[in-house]
Amino acid sequence: MTSRETQRPSFVQRETLIGILCAIGVVALFSGFVLVSRLGLRTTMEPVDLAALRLSIGGLVLLPLFLRHGLAGLRPLQALPLAVAGGMGFALLAYSGFQRAPASHGSLLIHGALPLSNLLVGYAIAGTQPVRRELFAYGLILLGIVLMAWDSLANSTLRTLGGDALLLAASLTWATYGVLLRKLKVPALPAAAIVAAGSLLLYVPAYFVLAPTRLFQFPVSELLLQGLFQGLLIGAVSLFFYTRTVTALGASFAALISAIVPGVTTLAAIPLLGEIPSVQVVAGIVAVATGITIPVVATLRRGDR
Repeated sequence: MTSRETQRPSFVQRETLIGILCAIGVVALFSGFVLVSRLGLRTTMEPVDLAALRLSIGGLVLLPLFLRHGLAGLRPLQALPLAVAGGMGFALLAYSGFQRAPASHGSLLIHGALPLSNLLVGYAIAGTQPVRRELFAYGLILLGIVLMAWDSLANSTLRTLGGDALLLAASLTWATYGVLLRKLKVPALPAAAIVAAGSLLLYVPAYFVLAPTRLFQFPVSELLLQGLFQGLLIGAVSLFFYTRTVTALGASFAALISAIVPGVTTLAAIPLLGEIPSVQVVAGIVAVATGITIPVVATLRRGDR
C-alpha cells in the first residue's frame, strides 16, 4: 500500500468533519436569517436596503480574497451566474418575499424546500438523478413541509401567495448556486469571494447612484444590527460555510441539512416566544428529520471510505 493510499482515508474523514461543522454553522445562521430579515422589514427598510447592507459589507469583507484569487480559473461568463445566484439574485428575491409573507413561510419555502429545489435544478443543469432511496427521503421531506405549512398557508391572501412565489424562486436560485458550484469545482474561499465581490460590483454602485443618501436615513442601531447580521454573518460567514459544505459533502447534502432550519426555528420559538407548535407541525418536523437522516447517513458512510 502506498503512502498516498494510507493518507487518503484520514484526509476524507477530515473533509467530512469540516463539512459537518460548516453545515451546523449554516443551520444556526439560516435559522436567524429569516427572523432578523423580517424584523428589519417591519421598519421603514425595503428589500433593496437590506440587500445593499448584505452585499456591500459582505463584499468588502471578502474583497481581499477576490483580489488574491481572482476568478479562480473561471471565465467571466461562468463566474457571473455564480455571483448572481449566490448573491444579489437570491438576496433580492428572499427579502422581497419576506416583505409579503410571514417569517414561517420564509423558513419553509426557502430552506425547507431546498432539497426539492436542488433536485429540480440538479436535474436541469447537471442531469443528476436521485436513486430510489433518495426519492423516498425526498417524499418524506415534502410530506413534512406540507404538514408544517398547512396551518400557515391555509388562510393566505393574494399578497402572501405572491410572497410565497418569491420565496420559492429564492430557494431555486440558491439551489442553482450550489449545483453550479459543484459543477464548476471551485474551492470554497475563492467561490465565496467571487459571489461577494461580484454582487458588490453589480448591485451596490447602482443602489447608491439611484438613492445616494437613503441608507443613512435609518437609525444607527438598526443599521448596526442589520449590517452585522446581514452583511457579516450572512453575506460573508454563512456564504463561506454553505460553500464549504458543498465542496466537502456535495450540493445535495448541503440542501438536505438546510431543510432542518424550519424545525429548528419552530422548536426555538417555544422557549423564546412561547409559541407551542401544533400536532401537524410536530409531525412535519419528524417527517423532515427522518427524510434527511436517510441520505445524510449514506453520504457520511461514503465519506468514511
